[in-house]
Formats: sequence, C-alpha cells, structure tokens
Amino acid sequence: MKDIEVDPILYISLIKTIRGVLSLISKPKDYVLKWLRRSIRWRPIGAGLSTIRLLKQYGFSSKTIKPQPFPCSELKEITNLISAHGLDKVIAEAIVLASTYIVPVIILDEAVLDKLRKTNSVTYEILSQKELKDKDIKLHMRISEYSIKDYHIDVISRIERAIEENKLEEELKWREKLCIKDSKRYWRIKQNRGKTLIVYIDILRALKDEYASLSKITGKSRYSLLGLGIPIGLIIPAMLK
Repeated sequence: MKDIEVDPILYISLIKTIRGVLSLISKPKDYVLKWLRRSIRWRPIGAGLSTIRLLKQYGFSSKTIKPQPFPCSELKEITNLISAHGLDKVIAEAIVLASTYIVPVIILDEAVLDKLRKTNSVTYEILSQKELKDKDIKLHMRISEYSIKDYHIDVISRIERAIEENKLEEELKWREKLCIKDSKRYWRIKQNRGKTLIVYIDILRALKDEYASLSKITGKSRYSLLGLGIPIGLIIPAMLK
C-alpha cells in the first residue's frame, strides 16, 4: 500500500463520513479489538496507512476502516518533523491526520498515551473514576468531534499568525487555556482523580523551537496548517476497564 495524496472529492467524502482516526503502537487487548469491531459496524472510521499495516499485522482488518491519505505532501513533512522529536511516526501520522480531517484520535493502546506524555504532546488530561458503557463512549466520541470542529478554524488561523510572527510560546499559552475551557463539555465524566480517559493533544508543544522548519513547511503550502490543530484523544482501554 503506497502513500498517496488525496483529491478534493475524496477528501471531502472522508471528512464528512469518518468519526475518528485510529492510533496504536503495540497490539491492543482483545477486549479493545472486540469494542472496535462493535463500534465500526455501521459507520466508518479512519486510519493512516502505517496504522492499517499494524492492525493487519495483529490480525485485524475491516472494510469500514478507511485509509486516510495526506491532502498535501507538506503534511508528511510535519509528520516527519514530529517524529524527529521522539514521537513514533505511526503516532505522529495519526495526530496530523486527526487534525487534518478534524476528528478525534481513537487510541487503542495505552502505550500511545505514554509516548505522548514523554514527548510533552499532551496539554490537558480529563480524569474519571466512572465506568463507561458503549453508549457513553459513543457519546463522548461525538462530543469530542464537536470540540474539535468548534475551535479548529480559530486554532489554525492563529497558528498561521504565530508562525509568521515567531510567537509560538505565546500561542501555546493561549492553546492551553482553550483546552481547559473546552474540557467543561465533559462534565458527565470529568473528575479530579481516576484514570485518564481523554486528552488534548498539542504537538506544537514538542515543536515550539522549530520556528524555522514550520515556517518553511507552511510557506510551501497553507494546507499544511491543517495538521497543526489540537485533536482530542480518547483512551479506549481506560474507558473499557
């Protein structure tokens, strides 16, 4: 399966139909894969080509998992830049695709969360001690879609100005405040302790010193700015425990 760049018709189709981007780095637990099989029965979900290869390696495939190509080659460059800062390329790919397609990251194994934390890519975590059922997970997947879609254009417009003016540090502070404010949407499960169920992912935190590289990449294509949003990650193994 080769990397391809998407045509506008396919991009619009995917952006209107998929409800998330799958992410994993190691083999998910059996109960997680059973949940995935249940959850994608009727509505498709997206995945990067690297993730699809991993899933097939672990014996899992489905026609409702839709391959997500990059709309432009510069988004691959951003993925490579993130990877150069210590985040596995398969995870970086999922984050950039989630931002580009404006959907949440559906994290299938907790090793992904560990990697995100180690690279300082998590800006806010939602904790909970509550037990969630499938309908609760489905609800919060939908809420996370609303979150990302509501603030995406503001985030992308602001990051373009921040890169032009070399004000990434200031922008990071604004983005963190945005995530804290937006987290109120999750009042049904949000508590001060417990397991991490939902995270706000901001790879700009890992790239804050890469002004020159970001300026070069985004200068070649404004479409690359789509990959610099703040996708939300749902930690499925923690939600199912």
